[in-house]
Amino acid sequence: MVRIYSGEVFSTANMMDADVFDGTIKTADEAKKLCVAANRILALEKVLDAFGHVSVRNPENPETFFISWATSPEFVTIDDILECDLDGTVLTKSTRRAYGERIIHASIMRRRPDVNAVCHAHPATLFPFVCGDIPFQAVTPGCAIFHEGVPMLTQWDPESGLHISTASAGESLAKTLGQKRAALIRSHGMVVTGDYTQQMVLSSIALMEGADILWKVLAIGAAPRPLGADEAKNAAAVGLGAISVERAWNYRVVKLKEAFPDLCDLGI
Repeated sequence: MVRIYSGEVFSTANMMDADVFDGTIKTADEAKKLCVAANRILALEKVLDAFGHVSVRNPENPETFFISWATSPEFVTIDDILECDLDGTVLTKSTRRAYGERIIHASIMRRRPDVNAVCHAHPATLFPFVCGDIPFQAVTPGCAIFHEGVPMLTQWDPESGLHISTASAGESLAKTLGQKRAALIRSHGMVVTGDYTQQMVLSSIALMEGADILWKVLAIGAAPRPLGADEAKNAAAVGLGAISVERAWNYRVVKLKEAFPDLCDLGI
């Protein structure tokens, strides 16, 4: 399919149906390309900086996933992508060092077969909520997808320090996440999941932006007004709907290609 956005034409490379956008991909090659795009978009949006990482499950083998080697997300290319299994073992023959926290992605995908993409990040706007006792609340329509709550991992394997780099720590985080879309990690950061990559990317941005708005409300001394259960549920259904996701994703893709011309031939 070819569509026109902001005056330019680009191909969605068979990742979208004419009527319904559900993020379905069929090949490992598509998954790798989306992994690159997700890294770059989340770096562009300041969700990721020099640190943090994203993963995409392999549609050809759901027992493996793709993730970059331990480089900064802004610079990730197809050649940087590694394949790992759900124990965190790197299957790709490479001399490059893998992220120690790849166990985050392995543990979540092993426990949650519905999850096909994961982001781990440390956006500064989130730290008032990971470093204090103030619970995160959904106060905007964009954050309605988190209306069921964002749990926090407060204790895990002490051998990990503040990182999630052991099997025990990874399992603790996966258990804390449960069936929720996201979880916070005390004094550390967040994990955000998605049924598919585009959803994960947009949800990660929404959580960061929602945290920014919430702490500003608190900073002026106002009491937050969280969304009601019914209105949040309805807003979430709209936000995660095919039309909303497709529109938001294509906006991000156009901005991505404007910022990173080397990705114009990526095929997304």
